[in-house]
Amino acid sequence: MSKTIALFIGPSGSGKTTIAEYLVKNYDFTQIESYTTRKPRYDGEVGHIFVSNEDFDQLKDFVAYTEFDGNRYAATAEQVESNDIYVVDVAGAEYFKEKYKGSKKPIVFYFNLPANIRKQRMQNRGDPYQLIVQRMDNDERMFANVGNRLKAIYDQVWLIENYDVQQAANEIKSILSYANA
Repeated sequence: MSKTIALFIGPSGSGKTTIAEYLVKNYDFTQIESYTTRKPRYDGEVGHIFVSNEDFDQLKDFVAYTEFDGNRYAATAEQVESNDIYVVDVAGAEYFKEKYKGSKKPIVFYFNLPANIRKQRMQNRGDPYQLIVQRMDNDERMFANVGNRLKAIYDQVWLIENYDVQQAANEIKSILSYANA
């Protein structure tokens, strides 16, 4: 079992989920699938456990919680203890710092790229134009001065400029291997 939990944070289109999936597939990491009341975007969507509002209300021991666009997202302490990576938003990371009392040391990886590249990535994955605009507007507010905010509450915050998935994943793997040695 690893000694760390990697928190992946960044604006839409920065590659958080892509890098997490790469690490899971190629390096035997495990990723938290957060609980959410959001409907799946497509059949077979991974990365979340889709539940009703009623089922969500029955969950206990949250260590991460956030709301976005009328939907709730959360992870439990048990999920953290049995996984290596958690893709989370800024509010979820702040909640995590306050609530998580487990044995794993959190290491934050902040993904950042210019807006034009993130926008192109969202277009390439088929996101509707209106959703892209909404996410970019939200991200502009949510990620204002985020590096300093995260550094104020977490001991380790690493900036990942994800222009190349394999290179970024190898950098993260190296950091986590050293931290877990």
